[in-house]
Amino acid sequence: MPVGSSSTGKISNKQLAADSTYMDQKALLDKARRDYIAQQNFAKTGYNTKYAMDVNSYNTNRKAAVSDQENDYAARGMMQSGLYGDAMAKTANDYDQRKATLDLARSQYLGGLTNDLSNFTSQQGIVTTQAKQEAAARRAAQYGI
Repeated sequence: MPVGSSSTGKISNKQLAADSTYMDQKALLDKARRDYIAQQNFAKTGYNTKYAMDVNSYNTNRKAAVSDQENDYAARGMMQSGLYGDAMAKTANDYDQRKATLDLARSQYLGGLTNDLSNFTSQQGIVTTQAKQEAAARRAAQYGI
């Protein structure tokens, strides 16, 4: 039996490096991982760009709503009234909820991408293990082990 081989399917890194089929599989897996990460980064960039635009729009709309409300209550001489305070609190609460919804959606999207990458990595680990087992089996068959 060659050094580093056994009937249990163990194979050294040196032996794996000498197995062209395994090295081809490993190269394809490595490329698939790089491609997957690139695709995820592209998706993250697109989402973060849209999120930034949405937050900018949110901030613009919030400032406009507050200004409109102030002007409305000032025009009616009600800036010191409880109604003005209630209206401002309601507006602030409404916009806080909108921002929280934006932030939650972003967090869920990015969390989903992280989960997807974790699942992809796990699946690749399984495929890599299978490829190593196949390489060990090829080596064992080659040496009649």
